[in-house]
Amino acid sequence: MNEDKKFVNDKIEQAPAVLPEALQEENIVAKVQEETPAKPKKSRYRTLIVSLAAALVIIIGVAVAIRFAGGRPGTVRFDDNAHSAAPVEIGDYSEIAKILAKNLKARERESRRGMFFNGFGMVKGIQGSVAEADFAADDAAALEDAPTLPASESASVNDGYSQLNTRTEGVDETETVRTDGKNIFVLSAARHYGYYGYYRDYWIDDIAGADYEPQTFTVVDPNGGNMKVLSKTEVSAEKTGAEKERSARSFNGFYLYGSYAVLTGSETTYRAVETEEKAEELPDETAVDAEEAGEAEEAGEAGEASPEIAPDIAVDYGYYPYYNAESRGLVCVYDISDPAKVTLVKELWFDSSILDTRIADGKLITVSAFYPYDREIEKNDYTTFIPCAGLDYVAPEDIVVADEEGEVFFTVTETELSGDFACESASVLGSAYDFYCSGKNVYAYANDSTYKGPAKGWVSELRIYKISLEGGKPEYKAQAKFEEAWFRDDYSIDEFNGTLRLALECWNEPVSRTESYLVILDDNMNVLSQTESFGESETIESVRFSENLCYVVTFFQTDPLFVFDLSDPANPVKRGELKLPGYSAYLHPAGEGYMIGVGEGGTDEGLDGSAKISLFNVSDPENPVEVDQLTLKDGWFDSDHKAFITRGENGFIVTFTQWDTENDRCGALYFTVEDGKLAEQSRCLLPFDSVNSRKALFIGSVLYMYAGWSDYSAADGAYRSGECICSFNIDSGELIDRLDIKA
Repeated sequence: MNEDKKFVNDKIEQAPAVLPEALQEENIVAKVQEETPAKPKKSRYRTLIVSLAAALVIIIGVAVAIRFAGGRPGTVRFDDNAHSAAPVEIGDYSEIAKILAKNLKARERESRRGMFFNGFGMVKGIQGSVAEADFAADDAAALEDAPTLPASESASVNDGYSQLNTRTEGVDETETVRTDGKNIFVLSAARHYGYYGYYRDYWIDDIAGADYEPQTFTVVDPNGGNMKVLSKTEVSAEKTGAEKERSARSFNGFYLYGSYAVLTGSETTYRAVETEEKAEELPDETAVDAEEAGEAEEAGEAGEASPEIAPDIAVDYGYYPYYNAESRGLVCVYDISDPAKVTLVKELWFDSSILDTRIADGKLITVSAFYPYDREIEKNDYTTFIPCAGLDYVAPEDIVVADEEGEVFFTVTETELSGDFACESASVLGSAYDFYCSGKNVYAYANDSTYKGPAKGWVSELRIYKISLEGGKPEYKAQAKFEEAWFRDDYSIDEFNGTLRLALECWNEPVSRTESYLVILDDNMNVLSQTESFGESETIESVRFSENLCYVVTFFQTDPLFVFDLSDPANPVKRGELKLPGYSAYLHPAGEGYMIGVGEGGTDEGLDGSAKISLFNVSDPENPVEVDQLTLKDGWFDSDHKAFITRGENGFIVTFTQWDTENDRCGALYFTVEDGKLAEQSRCLLPFDSVNSRKALFIGSVLYMYAGWSDYSAADGAYRSGECICSFNIDSGELIDRLDIKA
């Protein structure tokens, strides 16, 4: 008996179908005999009709059984064809040109048919082959080598100051506030003011210092809590290029690597463009100015304050001026060996955006995305459709076509963080919006839609690409595809002992609900095994792989914590399950046999608005237990893993926000795990109400909290904001000092 037949029989036994009276055999026969003259040798019709009726009964019975006994278990839909065809290796750029031209024509046809076009703008098609021309002079100047730097090593681990809590041990990530145990380094945010409307080129022509505050990289001497600024370096100072052109840099994080700070972000160039389409009829600017001047004169005669006249800025009201923005990924390396004098020593460029970066084994790993259709592709100029990564355009032999209908290149680049910053890249034609780095491999992934014909229509596909980092340069290895599946974040994917473990949410179409699975792939990205579905109609909130165990939290109204045994990759097994109110958005090991969960509290009816830290005893995988909890009424804990700090063997720090009727109080909670209990040690509260960002770190017994603040003064009606660092005694929570970085 096959699996499907067994399933049907089981469901019918659980909820047996009752044959409707109209479908009883004698009633069907009577009805047929009543309306059909008797004919010899036609008894087979009666048999046929009865058989059809019986089949209908089975169908109705199965439907009823499924409706009342639960939906049929789904399965992860894995595409075996993803491995049946080797990727296309590129011999020269003309092959890429042909593929892109073919895809462009296909998209143009889809656009004419009114189908999904992904919003690509005006594009020039590629015609003919593309010559392998030398770089243009401007490209060569932008990519020239920088001075050679001395070798450096990553900062050593020291329990006397906080270390960044990263996704994978030995793989560093960016942050906006860090310490090396001696100084504190802060990357502030850039702030823009003024009017950037479509009808005025004010931002290009008339921007002033008061309208723009560049990002700064600030070095602070902690001085035992009594802080002082050692240096402040503008890292995003704007520059003006050609007429009506301006470029601005923006950085989202940085690394500390020996005597260097490595900043990652982008540079965007804005160019004013005027369309040929006439704008709606607007008043003449000269007449408007004269009218305003007349009103000012009348107001002055009446003894009233004269209204401020708008500055005379060049505006052509006859056309729609707009800004053509073009962005490139950017990595800047600064020498911080002298904290009082931070200097730029290297720039690396990436087309067109950096998804994210990591540092592992002394190399900066950059994953960038390049959209060739988002640009004007020019005939005989490969620099318009081949990605630049680091110091050079990617060579043909380092490009593979994993998706022949692809529209995006993603590129994995390794950069040596010493010497001359040599770069090695592998570029793949295939979508990616995020990745997980194990240190040995990069797994880039994305959800994309594929048209599967009129019967299935558009189907969502999760695509995972494996790029090895172990051969001296990045190398594409394999890919996997899953239909109607997705990840929560990169904690849902984990490499261990040559296997790749995935925590997937999937859509089960027969019963229209989500189901979750753990799936294990081999080294070639083929499916080894999968668990039965769990967390039906719930979403995955957090995942933690810990060697041969995996902990998964799903949530709808309550929080089931599932424990899986993955010691046999061919046969993963669910060992235990715990249901409790609320949910944990982040899980962190807390010594042998314990796990901390940071999230939200609730009741059996759902969330109750409180913040919650749970301590789970997971020493018995078949019986996980919540043994203690800390809660904040009307509060919220930051569940970002980078915001979770360990101190010593059993101390932890997490930032929080707590609301009351008058203000918001933000701070950091320091607690320990002692004898299976959570013990609150102190709360460090910021001395102002509203904040928009905060990061905590510690050096010795002093906690430093970086925060953005805002304040509205009723006295003068002014709104002010800025960024500062507050220092606290970590044991008592007492405020020591406040240092303004921006005001």
